[in-house]
Amino acid sequence: MLDLPDDEREVLLKTLTIWYQSGRSAARAAGLLYCHRNTILNRPRRIEQLCGSSLEDHRFLPTGYLGLLTLDFLPSA
Repeated sequence: MLDLPDDEREVLLKTLTIWYQSGRSAARAAGLLYCHRNTILNRPRRIEQLCGSSLEDHRFLPTGYLGLLTLDFLPSA
């Protein structure tokens, strides 16, 4: 995912962050991101395709979240 163009990567990472913070609720995340619920549903599917793991897999949930937290500590490029 980090190899994506900056704009696409940022949209996916922001969506994933809000989705986690919203208790994995597409409706709540859509409200916070001012977009349609289906948009929120599609973005995690794209993330799953890129990562090769399901966001519904209980083993990937904490891994994905820890990855997001780790990115907060990396220096900006």
